[in-house]
Amino acid sequence: MDSISKKAQFCQVKQGIKRDNGYLLISIDVSKKSSTACFYNIEKEILLKKYLIRHDIENFQRFVCKIEQIMETNNFRDVIVGVEPTANYHKPISEYLRNKNYFMVYVSSVAAKSNRRTIDGGRWGKNDPRDAYNVVDLMRQGKIFYYRDENTQSMNIRKYLLLRQRLTKTKNSLKTRIRNNIWACYFPELCPLFKNVESPDVLTLLEHGLSSQTIKNMDYSLFAHLFAARIKPTSKQHSRLSQVWQSAKTSIGLPMPSSAIFEGKLIARDMQRTQKDIAEIDKILSHYCTENDVFRNLFSIPGFGVFTTSVLKSVIADINTFSHHRQLVKLAGLDIETMTSGEFAGKEKISKKGNSLLRFALCHATNVAISKNKVIGQMFQEKLKEHGNSKEAKAKLKIKFAEKFLRAAFVILKHNVPFNINIFNVPVDDPVPHSVRA
Repeated sequence: MDSISKKAQFCQVKQGIKRDNGYLLISIDVSKKSSTACFYNIEKEILLKKYLIRHDIENFQRFVCKIEQIMETNNFRDVIVGVEPTANYHKPISEYLRNKNYFMVYVSSVAAKSNRRTIDGGRWGKNDPRDAYNVVDLMRQGKIFYYRDENTQSMNIRKYLLLRQRLTKTKNSLKTRIRNNIWACYFPELCPLFKNVESPDVLTLLEHGLSSQTIKNMDYSLFAHLFAARIKPTSKQHSRLSQVWQSAKTSIGLPMPSSAIFEGKLIARDMQRTQKDIAEIDKILSHYCTENDVFRNLFSIPGFGVFTTSVLKSVIADINTFSHHRQLVKLAGLDIETMTSGEFAGKEKISKKGNSLLRFALCHATNVAISKNKVIGQMFQEKLKEHGNSKEAKAKLKIKFAEKFLRAAFVILKHNVPFNINIFNVPVDDPVPHSVRA
């Protein structure tokens, strides 16, 4: 069954689950070593309150036999199995049931927490059988989400992105250690000289354990030779290294102990390894993005690189499952919500209830496009003047541009065309104009 028919089937189930007594609803509360299932029917309510499933193949097979037995006894037409995502513990049993052709759905952890307060006047406690009933109660209300298969290319890309995200956090942590643990004590004057803390010159300083105390006693030619065999006198690198050497003579930095030298060498080694790992992941992601002509067109959007395109491919997977760009806007959490009560009207703000990685990627691409692309940058400055040129107006306008980029991506994927600046200014459902590119 292709993704379109699965999506259509999900919509049909979501609409009919509240009233169709032909469905057998099964909820599973998942833990690390075992899970608890609850069998439910709209008409007969709870059929089996607690069914323990240990996480091994034999118990999985027994669970399937139990499902078939209850279906045959009660003449059910279809089975819907719902799970609340729990780290990675839910994935083996969910994929096993999906491979057995049972229809899988998710319920939100946030909704599960809120729904628990509505049961039994808010006195509903927390244990595995009650959590399983809580999940099935959400299913009965139709509060379910589409289940995406684990063994797909989009999920594989997503795992690469999550791994890249962890590596990026590690890299940022190392950069903070360089500034706060090394430079702050032993060479404070380096902070304004190196805006890019992960540059090769910084790592060379760390590898050789060079502090202000050691540099000021070195001849400049010997100092410069550590960075490159030959540096052009007119290069930026020569100018920066000359400033480092001069700053060392008047530095307030402390003498660097052996422990700090050792820490600097470890940081340099870890930074180089992390940079190499991120570059390798980017190479893999680039291959995934360029093998498909449709997603390759996203590179024509200003600010869209390997990272942003990979995020869109992992989240969207198949653009035909979306009928309007507003669905993508909502998925990214860029939709506007306002709190109102009587005469009170709060400020408009984005919901932030969608995919945080997609939202971050779009905002990152927007910042890059505004700073690097002349057409987009000029358009942004003109709009900013109209809205008052304040800090708040600038933030709101960037969100608006992020939404426009997402709308452009929707058009490009739907029509298989390259980016056109006029996509920013026409409704999505109108014919795509072919004129000036940004």
